[in-house]
Amino acid sequence: MRLIDELVVSLLTMPICQRRFAEYKKQLVRHWQAHNQNKPVGELFSLLGARLMPWNPTPSTLATALKRTSYNDFLTFREKFFQTIHITAFLHGNWQENQARQLEKKLLSHFSESEILPCLIRPLNILAQSEYCAVEHSMGDAGFVRYYQSQSADAKEKISFMCLNQLMNQDYFEALRTQQQLGYLVGSGYAPFNTRAGIVFYIQSPQYSADELLVAHDKFVEEFKSSLLTLSQNDWENQKQALKTVVAEKDKNLRLRSQRLWLAISHGNDFGIQKQLVNALETLTLDDMKTFVEQLFATNAASITLTC
Repeated sequence: MRLIDELVVSLLTMPICQRRFAEYKKQLVRHWQAHNQNKPVGELFSLLGARLMPWNPTPSTLATALKRTSYNDFLTFREKFFQTIHITAFLHGNWQENQARQLEKKLLSHFSESEILPCLIRPLNILAQSEYCAVEHSMGDAGFVRYYQSQSADAKEKISFMCLNQLMNQDYFEALRTQQQLGYLVGSGYAPFNTRAGIVFYIQSPQYSADELLVAHDKFVEEFKSSLLTLSQNDWENQKQALKTVVAEKDKNLRLRSQRLWLAISHGNDFGIQKQLVNALETLTLDDMKTFVEQLFATNAASITLTC
């Protein structure tokens, strides 16, 4: 606890000279400007994050803003920042409650003038229908990112997205990357933002346009929907069991357990989500999954497509 206290004091009092500020500013601007060079899909993912989470600007936006920031601007911000800071602290491991209370009291003493908020949930933009955005890119490759968003934070909807990824992920790569060789970056994955589940698909290609890639993607989706209609009950149970092994896996060490608990804290102290997901998976039927897939891939479903 002494180390934590000393770190906080240093954070509040350490002087930062103008030369040091200029060096860090130059490094950050260069890093953000080169963040997604030669990676069109990487740029599209940055845009997706900024579209869904207004508190998460793109690297290019950050670079532009920092260029306009002077040393005096920084000093003023630093002073105001520590007057309005919100603190969330988490101790995990070989600690007693009285030690945690002592640390809490010590931390709050350093920020006695700060506004203490009972809850600080980062806002998330909710998609109401399908959206499309074409982005100009100076690189030669073309690509797309398509993201489907959950319409609730319900455990059954989350596990449905996880199950969909379990069913599609390997076949998507095999069909579009290995067989059709549409590009060298091809994939799909479960993609939650805040407490909302989702699934994302992406392809980057030096040979095909974004429109051609989307045609191939849509064709795969239609073929997947047809294959799901013929999926046997035995194969369905095997897929569920494979997913359950992943979802119900126990933390292998203290670090992984701390990460899981901290994530639960950031999502509103939802410590029971793992059990909720397992229960939802056990009751999820094949018919449920077919209905979910049909609704998810409907024409005007809540999704966003970014192309370049």
